[in-house]
Amino acid sequence: MITKKLIVRPLTIAMALFFIHTLVQAQSNIGIGTPTPHPSAALDVSSSTRGMLVPRMSLAQRNMIASPAIGLIVYQIDNTPGYYYYNGGAWVSFMGATGAQGADGAQGITGEAGNAGVAGVSVPVGGSTGQVLAKINTTDYNMEWVTPSSSSAGGGTLVWEGIATVTQTVGAGSSATAPSIIVFDNDVTGPTNGGAIISDSVFVVGEAGLYCITAHVIAFQSSSSGLGAAPGPYIEIKNAAGANNRQYFGMGVTNSVAATNTSTLPFASRGRSFATAWAQLAAGETVRIKVNNLSTSVPAQITTDGTTRISIVKY
Repeated sequence: MITKKLIVRPLTIAMALFFIHTLVQAQSNIGIGTPTPHPSAALDVSSSTRGMLVPRMSLAQRNMIASPAIGLIVYQIDNTPGYYYYNGGAWVSFMGATGAQGADGAQGITGEAGNAGVAGVSVPVGGSTGQVLAKINTTDYNMEWVTPSSSSAGGGTLVWEGIATVTQTVGAGSSATAPSIIVFDNDVTGPTNGGAIISDSVFVVGEAGLYCITAHVIAFQSSSSGLGAAPGPYIEIKNAAGANNRQYFGMGVTNSVAATNTSTLPFASRGRSFATAWAQLAAGETVRIKVNNLSTSVPAQITTDGTTRISIVKY
């Protein structure tokens, strides 16, 4: 076999190097995947099936890059992963700071209706205007329609209010003088709740319950001799048979000015007294107001201008 040696002359090598240098100088940008890189790009990578992969590293590895160039790009794989570039003083995320929340979008379509809830506890139907639901006993939701009491007596029902407008004189007090029964001849309210009035002076209870009885008895002396006339009232309660008296005594002050009629006597100078009692009353029991004159020397005349009155309230 005859072996031939290839002799490369120095001139040939020099010409090849000159050609390569000239080619590089003429090609000022590089195209990968394209024969015509864009003139504005130093490197133009083109592909429809693959992407470009930049260096991937951890935060610690990124921070170990010595003297990074401005614009250097890496992909950080931990501690808020993402693309970062060096701005000459620090590594900055491509994402940037979170912006302000945008406006709400349009309301979406209505969703499907949910399942029906558990049936609630039923209450009585019906009732009438002004009625309210009230518990019957301690069982929850055991209720009925009731009509609340209506009056100005703080939750009770005013069953009778009467005033005295007829002349009534209470003689001077003594151990032999029987108490006088006050007549309330003018009914302002009632009687209601099944109650009744006998002889304008006796109230007959119609419905059993708790009652509040209040009486105001005002008087002046009927003669100008001496002072001190004032009725001492008390409330007398009897059962339906007229027995088993219960008495609730009141208090009073004597008048301080002698006069023969109320028109010339200031109210503050009259004999003033009152009695009040709370009592559990049964149907058929009776209530009346009795008085004794606190003066043993002069009679007391009961006022006729409506200041002497009685009120009975059922609770």
